[in-house]
Amino acid sequence: MNITTAEIKPMPAADITCRVTYPSLGRQVVDSMLILGRTGLITGVGATVLFGVAIAIAYALAAGLGLLGFDASSSY
Repeated sequence: MNITTAEIKPMPAADITCRVTYPSLGRQVVDSMLILGRTGLITGVGATVLFGVAIAIAYALAAGLGLLGFDASSSY
């Protein structure tokens, strides 16, 4: 029951190969620009939201401390 190399049948080349297609250079550039645009858009929206939240917190703290409506010229 020993297996020798003569008993192993080779597979035909057509059964183990597959066709690999690569995108063209133009398509890669378009895909890269789309990814870059989406990343920029998401980053910009996130930064805007964080900046808005920071302003809202600063406004709330200033209102809580009674600093809103303070006129510096009234101290003269």
